[in-house]
Amino acid sequence: MNKKKAQERKASRRKVNYYLHRIYALCRKDIKVILKRIRKNRGVTNTIDTIYLHPKQDIIPTFIHECLHILYPSWSESRIIKWEEKIINTISIRQIINLLQGIAYSVIRSYGNGDND
Repeated sequence: MNKKKAQERKASRRKVNYYLHRIYALCRKDIKVILKRIRKNRGVTNTIDTIYLHPKQDIIPTFIHECLHILYPSWSESRIIKWEEKIINTISIRQIINLLQGIAYSVIRSYGNGDND
């Protein structure tokens, strides 16, 4: 029984790493990340190439959540939330740092032309 649970955790960890690498790749593409005060949500995406993040909310989980919406537009909201939570509960400090760098890179690139509105 313990061996089966260990195998399930290892498989789940592999999936988390797979999704995280897809998110890293998305950061390197022409995705825009705009900081914007949003009334009801922590973040919003147009499911194509733009993520709007509320600057005072949980940036990392929200970014992961919105990236999953872009990567998997057919997924249900409950499935997105499930994987957002799995990713956030599994990632290491180094992976958090990599995510923060990706977010920062995307934000800087989005505002790079001086449109700081």
